[in-house]
Amino acid sequence: MKRLLSSRLWQQETLKFWDYAVLILLGFFLFMFGNEQFTLFDNSEPHYARVAQELVQTSDKLTLSFNGAPWYVHPPLYFWMTWASTSLLGWADWVLRIWEGLFGILGLLVVYQMGTTFFNRRTGLVAAVILGSSLYYMVLSRLAIFDTILNTFMLFSIYAFLVGVYRHEARGRWFAFAGIGMGLAILTKGPIGLIQPGVPALIFLAITGQLKVLKDWRFWGAIGMGLAIGAPWYAYECITEGWPFFEVALKDYTWYRFFGAVEGQRGAWYFYFPVLLGFFPWIMYLPSTVLQALRQKIWRPYTAHDAVMLFSWIFILFSFLFFSLAQTKLPNYIIGIFPFLSLMIAHTLLHVHEKPLLGWTSIIFPVSMSAAFVASTLIILPAPYHGAQPIVVGLFAILSLGGWFYAAAFLRHRLSAIGVGVTTMVVVAFYLTHVVLPAYEPFKEPITLIHAIQDTGRPYVLVAVNAFSPSMKFYLNRSIPDVASVAEGLKLVREAQPGEARLLVLNRSELQALEHQTTHVRIISQTWTKIVVEVE
Repeated sequence: MKRLLSSRLWQQETLKFWDYAVLILLGFFLFMFGNEQFTLFDNSEPHYARVAQELVQTSDKLTLSFNGAPWYVHPPLYFWMTWASTSLLGWADWVLRIWEGLFGILGLLVVYQMGTTFFNRRTGLVAAVILGSSLYYMVLSRLAIFDTILNTFMLFSIYAFLVGVYRHEARGRWFAFAGIGMGLAILTKGPIGLIQPGVPALIFLAITGQLKVLKDWRFWGAIGMGLAIGAPWYAYECITEGWPFFEVALKDYTWYRFFGAVEGQRGAWYFYFPVLLGFFPWIMYLPSTVLQALRQKIWRPYTAHDAVMLFSWIFILFSFLFFSLAQTKLPNYIIGIFPFLSLMIAHTLLHVHEKPLLGWTSIIFPVSMSAAFVASTLIILPAPYHGAQPIVVGLFAILSLGGWFYAAAFLRHRLSAIGVGVTTMVVVAFYLTHVVLPAYEPFKEPITLIHAIQDTGRPYVLVAVNAFSPSMKFYLNRSIPDVASVAEGLKLVREAQPGEARLLVLNRSELQALEHQTTHVRIISQTWTKIVVEVE
C-alpha cells in the first residue's frame, strides 16, 4: 500500500474521475449498503416518513400535515424528495433513507472539491475519506432525516462563495451557485440555512479586509436568488395559514429554538463537547490541529489557502458557540462543522511532521477501544439486552484490533494508516448494519406491537394513551389519536363501528386504571413497557 500511495498515480492532479469513483463507492458502503436490514427508529425517522406519507395522500402538496393536523415545523423540500423517491421505488425503509445516503456522498464530493481547489488533490481526498469514515457523519447519513441534506447544501454554498471571492473573473457564476445552495438549504430546514453560513461569511470578510465584496451587486444578487428559492413557500403559508403558521414555523421553531427549549430538548452549556466525540476516530487529532493553526497565525491570511483555513475555523467556532448558547440542543445541530474539521485534520496529517506528538495521539484510538472491549466483557448489560452481550463485545473487538493496526501503520506511513482507519470503519459499518441493528429489532417496542395489530386481520380503531409513537402511525399508515388519559381513550374507541376492534395502546402502568373502568379487556400484545389491549 505504501508503494501505491507514493506512486505517480497518486501524485497526478488530473485523475479526479477515479477519485470521484472511489468516494462514491466508499460512500455507498458507509451510508447505504445494508439499510434494508433494520426498520425506522422512533422518533424522527418515522415521524418524517409519516409526514411524507400524508403528503402523498392529500391533494395539498404545500401545507404539510402529521396525524391529520397541519404540521408547520419544517419546510417541504425533503418531503417532496421523499414523495419522488417513494413514487418510483415504494415505501421500503431503505428507500426512505436513500436521500440522506446520496447527500452524504455529495458532501464527500464537495469536501474533496474544496480541498482540491484550495489545497491540493491529496488533501481533498484525505479530507473526504476522513469525513465519510467519521462515526456520527456515517450514522446520520444512514437515517431518514435531513441533516446531511441541509449541511451538504450549506457546504456547497460556502464552497461557491469562497471560490467567488478569490476568482474575480468568475464571481458572478460562483455567487449564483452560492445563492442556489443557500436557497435550497432554507427550503430544507428554514432560516438556519442562511444564518449558519452567512454570519461566518461576514466575519470572514471583515477579518480579511474584504468587506468591499458587500458593494458588489453579484453578492446581493446571490442573496436575492437564495431568498427567491426559500422564501416563497414561507410567504404562501403565511398568507394561506395565517398566524398559526407564523407562530409555529417562524416563532416557536425558529426564534424560540435559540431562546427556549423546544419540545424539552434542553442541554447544559457543555452539551456539544461530548458530541465532538462523534467525529471518532479522527477527533483525536483535534488538539494537534488547533496547535498547528495557532502556530501558523491563520488570523493573518496571506494566500487563498490560508484564508480557507481561517474560514473553516470561523465556521467551526461560530457554529459551536451559537448552538451552545441556544437553549434548544440536539446532537445533529453541529454536524455542519465536521466537513471543516476533516479539511483541517487532513492538512495536519499530511503537512505536520511532529511524529512524537501525532504518534502518541494515534495511540488514543486503540487504547480507548481496548478499554471499551475489556469493559464490554465485564459489564453485564441490563434486561432485556442480556443476549446481545457477545454482539457488543464483537463490535469493540473489531475497533480495538483495527485501532492497533492503525497505530502501527501510522508510525511507518501516514497514508497507509488512514487507509487502515477507513477500512476499519467500513467493517464497523457492515457489522452494525448486518449484525448489531438486526439483533436490536426485537427490542423495538413499536414494531412488536405493530406486528401483533396487523396479525389480527380485522378492521380496528386504535387510540394511544400516553404512548406517542410515530412508528405506529407510519407502519400502520393511519392517524392515531393521542390522548392523556384512559377515560379519553375509552371514549374514542367506543365510537367504533360494528365489526371494528377497539384497541388501546398504553403504558403497562396504566393497565390497572383501565381495568378499573372496564372489566372487558383482552391483551393483544405486550412488551416490557407498553401493551396493546382490545376493549370488548
